[in-house]
Amino acid sequence: MSSRELRRFPLTGAIACAVLLFLYLPMLTVIGMSFNVGPSALIWDGFGIRGYVDAWSDPTLVRAAKNSLLLALASMVFSTTLATSAAAA
Repeated sequence: MSSRELRRFPLTGAIACAVLLFLYLPMLTVIGMSFNVGPSALIWDGFGIRGYVDAWSDPTLVRAAKNSLLLALASMVFSTTLATSAAAA
């Protein structure tokens, strides 16, 4: 953006910061609260990784994670091959 356009819209930076906060603050809150040891998501009872240990101990969730990674890998290889061949054409 040129300085002329920035003078025309002086709140551009503030609006951009507000949008970024609106987008990322909920994600950061959920990530932070995932380490809560208490049963309530609203009250912080302490830091722990028990939920993650329990999740990775469940064979169904581990199998689902493996399937997701395998599908992501196949999709990546397919899309990269397709994009490379389209770019070369």
